[in-house]
Amino acid sequence: MDSKKTPITEDMLEVAELAAAVSDREDELLRSGFDALADALPSDLAAFMELDPGGMVVRAATGERATAEMTRHRTGVDRLGGLSLLQAVLAGRDCHVATEPELVDQIATALGAPQALAGPGETLLVPVAAGENLIGLLLFYSRAQAAYGPEELRIAKLCGSLIGLGILATRQADEVERYRDIVEERNRILLEEVDAETDACKALERCHSRIMRRLVRLAKQVAVTDAPILITGETGTGKEVVARAVHSWSRRADAPFLQLNCAALPENLVESELFGHIKGAFSGAEADRPGRFRASDGGTILLDEVGELPLAVQVKLLRVLQEGSFQPVGSDRTVQVDVRVVAATNVDLEQAVDSGRFREDLFYRLHVFPLTVPPLRERLEDIDSLVGQILERTTRRTGRGPWTVPPAALQRMARYDWPGNVRELVNTLERARVLTPAGGNLEIELPKRSTRRRRGRPAKWVTLKEHEREYIEQALIATAGKVYGADGAAALLGLPPTTLQSRMRRHGLQPDQFK
Repeated sequence: MDSKKTPITEDMLEVAELAAAVSDREDELLRSGFDALADALPSDLAAFMELDPGGMVVRAATGERATAEMTRHRTGVDRLGGLSLLQAVLAGRDCHVATEPELVDQIATALGAPQALAGPGETLLVPVAAGENLIGLLLFYSRAQAAYGPEELRIAKLCGSLIGLGILATRQADEVERYRDIVEERNRILLEEVDAETDACKALERCHSRIMRRLVRLAKQVAVTDAPILITGETGTGKEVVARAVHSWSRRADAPFLQLNCAALPENLVESELFGHIKGAFSGAEADRPGRFRASDGGTILLDEVGELPLAVQVKLLRVLQEGSFQPVGSDRTVQVDVRVVAATNVDLEQAVDSGRFREDLFYRLHVFPLTVPPLRERLEDIDSLVGQILERTTRRTGRGPWTVPPAALQRMARYDWPGNVRELVNTLERARVLTPAGGNLEIELPKRSTRRRRGRPAKWVTLKEHEREYIEQALIATAGKVYGADGAAALLGLPPTTLQSRMRRHGLQPDQFK
């Protein structure tokens, strides 16, 4: 008996050492630990089958009867549910020598190898747990009769516990690493958010134009309430800046400020992004996800381009505005949140209501306190202040500079129409900065066609939709129809490529038209 115990004890020590090592990868732990475990007990086949939300999958297999096809074989949830005897072994969480022919057949089915356990022999099953959770099943098959006696069962149970502890340790280490990455990323985002909100308040409060001073006054008045806000204005006017400033001036200033561009995601992902989902709600939903509304609980959420929300999502948004509650995708559980909703759009929502693309009841819920951000051409006296703020922010971000704009260039900029609004101003200064990397006076280049301020009423007013289409067409012409990349139309307009594509579809524009 002693000569038999010695090599088994050494193999068990190897399993224990591997389990305690907490490998960086669970696969590596399984492979190395499993090889040692297979040596610890007599076997012609040893396998580990892991339980997951999709059913059971063979993670490792070794021995004379192991096959390449066996590894990674998956038994789906429905099929696994029909293997009643195997389910009973798992539920019992204790070692079991399979003598029942039906159970042996069910094990072979789970292995994906009907002939693997054929012929005389014994099969030993060892449920494996990680903490309180059952995670899988160890299997040992030997052609020898009476291969697994009380001593082998004791050793198998101990080794199964060691493997379970090792897997639990690696998963906990992975979880700690994941949360550390999340915390670091959140800290970075929070620092950026604080800077962005400080910049937003400064950007508005330092404006000189009467129209902007009025906007600031209204924004501060509504900020102290919890009323929903609808911010309208052309593309690039700074609607996000106004939303951030409102958040900073509100009682929610110390809580999260999150935003979502409703046009930047496919329709089937918007609902999950906003309201979250539970594990298994749809293909690829491998874990619960809280969603933007839960993440911004107590704070403010900005729904940019709210007019692009699918109608089904509009219904759920209306419920949040009315009741402060929603149900995550795939769940029947109601979640309560306290979130202030700020919506932004550059389209005519009333027209969208008339055409059936936007719910009328949602429009009136959002339209409690509308704020309109004027185009830059209507507040050209703010150019000097805006240029100063943009260059200050650039110096802080890059650690280089400072840069200045000569008075003559500022005068030309004050005569330019700025069809791309503040976003175009930012891009213009950025291009000039790239050409003057070390700092100093910037050489500002502006299109010649619009350097004269328009006076009087034009013969025909161009609608916002027509203006946007023309603006996109000009960018596509300049980039020969290229949308993506640093030299694409999206970068030129300062838009995410998915947003530009959404607007191109709205206007019936195709990239091939401009090549």
